[in-house]
This record gives sequence, C-alpha cells and structure tokens, in this order.
Amino acid sequence: MAHAVLGMFCLLATSAMAQLPAPIKQGHPRLFLNQASFDALKPQLPNLPAAFPAAGGSISLELFAGRKDALDSVNQPVFGEFSPSRNGFFIRHVDSYDSPAGAAGESLGFQVGFQVNGLAQYLSVARIDLKPDVWSNIQLSWNSQTHKIDLRVNGVAVPMGWRTVDGTGATPPMEWKADGQISRIGMRRNETVRNFRLLDGGGHELWQAPAMDALLSKAWYGFMERVDGRVSTLQACPLIPPAGGVPDVCNVATGSRGTIYETAQMLAMAYRLTGNAKYLDGALNYLDKLLVTPPVAGGEWSSGGRVGAMGILYDWLFADTGARAVPDAVGFGTYRDLTAQRIKETIAADTGKGHENLFVSMCGYQQLYITSTSFDCKKKPVYEQWDRSESKPSIAGFYISGHPFSAVNNVTVGLLAIVDEHPEVLPMIETSYAHYEKGFLAARALISVDGGHHMGFAYGVSSIPERLLLWRSALESTGAAPLLQADWQARLIYPYIYGLRHDGSFPASGDNFTTPLGSTLIGQLALGAVTDTADGVAGKFYREHVVASRSAHDALILERLLWPVQLPAAPLESLELSRHFRTSGQVLMRDTWDYANATLLEFKSTSFIAENHQHFDQNSFSLNYKAPLLLDTGLYEEYGSSHWWNYYTRSIAHNTLLIFDKNERFTRGDREFSNDGGQWFYAPRQGYPTIEEISPAGPNALDGIIRYENTPQYTYTSGNASKAYASSKLDMANGFVRNVLFLRSPSFWGKPVTVVFDSVRSKQALPATFLLHTANDPVSGAPGVTALGNGQYQLGYTAGQERIVTIRNGGGMLTAQTILPLNASVRKVGGAQEGGNGCAQTDLETGAVAANGADCRFTVRRRQADGSYLWRNQTPLVSKQQSWTSDVGAWRLEVAAPAAPALNAPEYFLHVLAVADNDGGTGPAAAPSAIRLPAAANTEALLLGGQLHALFNREVAPAARMDWVSTQAGGTILATGLKPGAHYALTSVPAAGGYAWSLAEAADGAGTHQSSDQGVLSIE
Repeated sequence: MAHAVLGMFCLLATSAMAQLPAPIKQGHPRLFLNQASFDALKPQLPNLPAAFPAAGGSISLELFAGRKDALDSVNQPVFGEFSPSRNGFFIRHVDSYDSPAGAAGESLGFQVGFQVNGLAQYLSVARIDLKPDVWSNIQLSWNSQTHKIDLRVNGVAVPMGWRTVDGTGATPPMEWKADGQISRIGMRRNETVRNFRLLDGGGHELWQAPAMDALLSKAWYGFMERVDGRVSTLQACPLIPPAGGVPDVCNVATGSRGTIYETAQMLAMAYRLTGNAKYLDGALNYLDKLLVTPPVAGGEWSSGGRVGAMGILYDWLFADTGARAVPDAVGFGTYRDLTAQRIKETIAADTGKGHENLFVSMCGYQQLYITSTSFDCKKKPVYEQWDRSESKPSIAGFYISGHPFSAVNNVTVGLLAIVDEHPEVLPMIETSYAHYEKGFLAARALISVDGGHHMGFAYGVSSIPERLLLWRSALESTGAAPLLQADWQARLIYPYIYGLRHDGSFPASGDNFTTPLGSTLIGQLALGAVTDTADGVAGKFYREHVVASRSAHDALILERLLWPVQLPAAPLESLELSRHFRTSGQVLMRDTWDYANATLLEFKSTSFIAENHQHFDQNSFSLNYKAPLLLDTGLYEEYGSSHWWNYYTRSIAHNTLLIFDKNERFTRGDREFSNDGGQWFYAPRQGYPTIEEISPAGPNALDGIIRYENTPQYTYTSGNASKAYASSKLDMANGFVRNVLFLRSPSFWGKPVTVVFDSVRSKQALPATFLLHTANDPVSGAPGVTALGNGQYQLGYTAGQERIVTIRNGGGMLTAQTILPLNASVRKVGGAQEGGNGCAQTDLETGAVAANGADCRFTVRRRQADGSYLWRNQTPLVSKQQSWTSDVGAWRLEVAAPAAPALNAPEYFLHVLAVADNDGGTGPAAAPSAIRLPAAANTEALLLGGQLHALFNREVAPAARMDWVSTQAGGTILATGLKPGAHYALTSVPAAGGYAWSLAEAADGAGTHQSSDQGVLSIE
C-alpha cells in the first residue's frame, strides 16, 4: 500500500539546528536498552527449552525454603504442576505438612509426585521435609527404560518406587514417559532457587539458571501467558480489521496509544528473551497491520502509538528484518525499509485537523521541511519566552499539560530507531531534544520541584523515568551525570509514598482514573529514584508495597529489563510524617506509616491555575481513615462531558469555599456552564499556559501554599486561593486564606484532630459557603430537618446549639464541629435515591435539562434564559476510566453564616474535625471538647480538650500581639499567624471569667519565646 504523503512538504530550508549533547549510539538495539540488557535477564528467567527429555533426564536445584505467606498459593509448586491428566512429575509444597513456626525441629513439607495421564494413583510419590531459611539441595532423575527414579535431598537418598501395571508385584512396571511435562519453576514469595540444572538422559546440560527468585518466575509465566494471548488474538484478526467489533489489540487504526505501543513492546521482548520464532512471527504479523494502516488514521493519539510501536519493532528486531520481505498484501520491499518509510509518513501525515497531526505536536502550527537530507519543522519552534501575540510556531503552551509530550516521545522513539539508516531525520531528533530540555522537563522541574503534580495522583504519575531512559540509552554517555538528570526526578515517587491510603488507593485529586498502587508507572517512579540516587526508601516502598500489592506480576519483566538495579532498603519511619510539595501545592499529613491504620489529610493549594486535568480545587482538602471520610467527589467518566464541565472539575465538588454571585458567568468560548460560585479562568489567564505564564509574575500564577511547618506533634499549613476566584468577588490579596492545623496525636483525643480556620474578604457583601463532602448521609443532633427540594435539607439547629455532624464510612468515623460562623446555617445536599420528586436531571449526552430523577448527588445551579437559576443534577455517564467509586460521594454539607456579611466585612469559618474508629452507631457520636474563647478583635482562640489553646490571626498582617481569656491557668499554647522569627512574651493573670492571656512581641531576653520562620509558636 503506497501513501503519497511526504512530497507535499518540500519546503524552504529550516533555521540552524540545535545540537544534541552527545552522538547517537551506533547499532541496534539502543532504545531503552541494549543487547547486554537481554543477555543479563535471560539466565534469571525460567525459560526452559520446549523439548523436555521425557524418556530420561534429571533436574537439580538448591532451594532456600520459606514459610507460607498469606499471598502464597495453596500447595505452591516448585517444579511442574499437579495434573492427573498429564504424564509428568512435580515437586510441591504441601501446606499441611509444615510444622508450626518456632516448633522444635521446625520443618517445611514437600511432595515429589510422578503422575500418569488418567490414573488416580501416582506412578511414584515421596514426602521430603526441609529446614526453613537454609539452603537445601534436591536432585531428581528418571529413566523410562530402566524404570527407575532417584531422589536425593542434601545428598541423602529418598526411596521412590515405580508403579507396576496393576500396582502389584505380579505385573511389570508401567511404561511411562514425561511427555506431558509442565516445565514451570515456582516458589513461595519468601523463597529463592539457585543453581537449577536440567540434563538429558546422557548427562548433557539442556538448561541452567544460577539464581532465580519467586516473583520474577511468577512474572515470567504471567508475561508469557499475556504474550501468547496477544499472538493468538492477532492471528485471528484480518490484516485490515473492520472499523468496529474487533479486539482492542487489533485496532491499530484508532485504538489506544498505550495498547498499540505495549503490544509491540511485549512481542519484541518475548522474542528477544526466548529466541522462539513463534514470537518473531507474531511481531511481524502485528507489524503488517501497522504498515497497512493509513498514516492519518486515529489522529495523533493512535498514530503516535503506531510510530512508537514501529520504532520498537524496527530497533529490537533489527537483525531479523533487514532482508525479510513484507507480504505482497502489505507492500513491496523489506520490513526494515518499509517500516522506516511508514514512520516518516505517519509523522508527516496531515489529517486535516491541525491538532490531530503528529507534526503539529512537534513543530506547532507550521509545515515540515522534507528533502533527501532533512526531515524537520520548517522553522525551529520557539521553546522559551514565547510571545502569543506573534505568529512564531511553538508548542510552549503544552509543556505543562496536554498530549504533545506523549506525541513527541513516540515520534522520538520512531526517529531514533531509524536514524542510522536515515540520517535525514537527525534535525527533528534535535528538535525533540530541545523540547525535552527547555520545555517538558523544565516545566516539571518547576511544578515537581519536590515531586508533586498539580493534576493529582492519576495524571501525576507519568513515564518520566522511561522517557529519560530513551535518551540515556540512545545517546553516548558524556562521562558525567546521566543526560537530563535533575534532583526533582528522584522525588516523583514521594507523593505516592505519602499519599497512600488504607486500601492501596490515593486521594482523588484532579481527574482520577483508577490508579492502583501496583501500577507499572508507579513502579517506574520508584525504580527511577533507586537508579539515580540509590534511594532506600523508594527501594523498600517498591518491593514491600508496589510489587507486593500486585495480583499479577508480568510488569516485573519489563522493570527488570529496563532498571536492573539492586534494591536498597531504608525504613519509611526514617521520613517525617508530612511533606509539602511546592508549586504543585500538595501538603500530605499522616499520623503513622502503618498504612492500614493511618489518618491521611491531603491539603491542596497550587501555585498556578491551568486546564486539562487540573480541577478548580484550590484550598481544598480530603481526609481518609480506614475509608474516605471527607471526599474529593464526582466521577471521571469522560473528559469534557457535561458532568466534567459542570460538576466534577468545579469547586462545588471539593471541600473548599463557594461565593455565589448571580451576575457571574462561567464561560469558555461560546459555552456557558453552571454557576457554582467557585473558581474559574478569567482573562488574561490561559487554559494551557506556558512555563512563564505560571511563574510567580505570570497571569496564571496563584499564591498557593504560603505557610508550612511540620513537627512530630503537628503540621500547620496555610493556603491563599484568592486569585483563583473572580476579582469582582474577592479581594485578590487576602480574599480566601485557609489555615489547617493537623494535630497528629493530641493528648485529649485518641486519633488526629484537624482545625480549619478560614478568613474570607468579599467585595460585594457576598456570603461564602463552606463545603464538606461525604460518602454517606451525615448524622446530626439537630432537633429537626426541613426538606427544601432538589435534594436539599436544612438542619434545624436552634440558636446557641452546637453544630456537630457525624460521618461514618467503612471502618472510620469523623465528627465535624462548626465553631464559626456563630449560629451557622447547616444544610445537607445529595442522596442517590431521594424520594418525592427527586431532582431535575441533565441529559447524559447533551447536558440539556431532563426529567426528574432520584439522583441528587451532583446538583449545581444552571442559569435560565430569564437570568434566574435552577438546581440541576449533573448526571454522569458510565465511566470506563474510574472503576473505584469510593470517592464519588453522595452528600455534601453546606455551612454558611445566618446572614450575609456587611460590605467589606470579613467572614470567618472555624471547624474542628476529629477521626475515630467507626462505632457502628446510627446517631451522633461524641466529639472532642472545642470551646471558642473570648479574645481580642485580631485573635481567634480555641480551647481544645480543656488543654490546648489554638490561636489564629484574624487580620491580614502578622500579629504582634494576641489576647484571649481562658478558664485555664495553664495549658499548651499553639499560636499561628505571628511575625516570623520574632520574640514574644507570654503572660497570664486572673481576670473575670478565668485568666487573661497575652502573647506580645518583646525584645529578646529571658522568658521570651521565639516564633518559627513560619510565624508559629508552640509553648508547652
């Protein structure tokens, strides 16, 4: 099939090219690895020869026997498998043979059995017992001619017979060969096998492995089963599959970029590790389908996958494709020549939709310059300091987010594969390297300076280590540090170390597709840190959490191939219990590294705003203890859906603040979305900003986290989200400042207690609403509840009554106490099965108003033609991306002052959140004592548990003095909002109602206390 694509790009010469930092390595393979990588892994794999010496032979091995782990299989085989329908033998654990741990003469029991197809009795069977945690030697031989089996354990013979035809001495030995042998090597998780040898009957060595481990063996069999499945599926698919109704692996035209690329990688890897022609044939069958696919098919998403896939097959199968001709149905010439041609044609293909073209992802909106000596952008794109008002081509707006990073990476894989034979592509490779160095990695260096990511945990996990490995493997070493190395890269694993919840999930920040702990992308981050810095915490986290959480281990094969490093180990307990990830604005706070029983508080206030997969969630938080208790809600069903635009990404779906203004319009282009009263984009902000535009002086910059302090007893942090809201609503300097105080192990409560103090300064006397999202219906002590319609219920608290709600979910429970506003209005909204008329719904496809339904979980205000507003439930589509739904949420609490504030008057919100084990009750639960104390106008004082005075500054400027009255003459003081590094004198004198306390700035001297550089002062 011919594709006349390249000729249209014969344009004028490009500007001078950037230079690569080192020459490209000669020879193949060079992408991500080299031949030595395959050679090093092969001996570690249980890749026994297909032809087994059925009539006679021997195996020998050394086993470091281990006790049964909870994740081990029942009666774990060591060699072969128990199978009455085959002629074969096995060595396996028998769990019931194991003696109790610690018993005198403790031993682990094994069975050696020879089976006859269709016979219920063994040909021969024996039990052996081995000591745990020591090396034991097992030798086993069989001879079908002499009818003898010889078993030796640590050199001592173990008797084994050979069954006769009828099981008596009156008949001859059965004729038997191991012609159905399953040649699998396995182990318990805590075991190791070394010096495995397979010999034929003549004593010739057929296979040997000096060292093997349990997980790698299990991974190999799982990997090969997946490969075999894909080979079979691809064989059943036609060369040009129909448009629909085919397995995903066959859909190379419009399918997933990841699946297209991964399939090529798996097939080529299987062949290089086994040498089995079956997998070479499978890889070439797949390549045939890639080669006949029109270059324009699927846009940049699918075509990028095809270019990367063809690059891997070209490079890893280079020696096998040079002279091999493609089938007539595919085209003319050799696989090598046609693959190189298709790579270039696909990069250059014009779909008619600019953003869907691969070359636009590389070059910006311009054509290519293609001659016999150059394949590149017509002009080098602008990498830095791009001026949007000029017409110069650039992809600078996509260095932070969007598809171009993946597209450029896939193009680079394709070009680096073919550059030896096609040196004309070198200029575009140099363009790609400049994008990495000055764009994609420069953006991550700013955003992920501590490892965090503004999009949260799902889209925050990326293949950065693999993409770096591409350049480091393909270019010659400079003799210095690895190419493109920077400190932030080894920190990318730390949000996942700090953010891991009780069940192996992570907080649902940003667009949240299902991201299991065992994901190979998370594994990459840990292995990248180990490779670059020998990080022991990352190594231990990878081994004991990432790998241990996997139900299937096939990903381990690629990980061992690309990152063949020894895993150092350092305890998680060597880390502090909180970490601030600057710029990305994540603060993760926990009370223990015992993940199953830990309280995890996530606070987010990013230093910039952008579109794509980031949400309008500044100054929001979530809390988890044995279950999500305070949630980041909504369902990630489809990017850009009505639910996504009107609820899921919006502030109303998060535990932050809303300030509703009926005159505000939330628009993008000619589309208007719900008015949730939250955060939004406003000119001159860009949805896809450049690095310069998110920097502190840029239009997309926010204040983000402005204070952070961590001690063993507490974490204090403060975020300023003022600039995330419309300037017509909030003071841009101090419109919404949230202070979070996480008390890790307070003496007055058995679990962590969190205090949240908000100050809000509105420009139009607009009231603020404080949000808390829950999975289940919150319970209160309000004497009555009034149904308001649209899934809204007013809790009928009386004046002066404590506002405390109880939230239960799974094994956890939380009490949320509203201290401020005084006599607050508390409303609960939601429910998935509301009675009566329920809530007005929105059409799943169009977002238009639909009939009423029982689902009221995602209600928002939608403006009507006459300017009025009605509540509508933003019904989600069925999600194919988010299978874990524990964070979707069903209820929210809305807390507001009983009356709107006076013009220019600040509002304050003060809440105390305490976790506990679920008591199994249905009514309100006990909460820690939290008493608001009389205080000066600039001081907010709270007495917690009758012991701790928690102080917050109600003013904008750091406080030189705080005054309050307490019933306690003593107690602990924890004051925030003070002048950093200043000295304060603390006094307490009897006064009406108790004791008058004063914390006043003073000259340095005896008896004074110095505040921290974050303006915090703790006095025991």
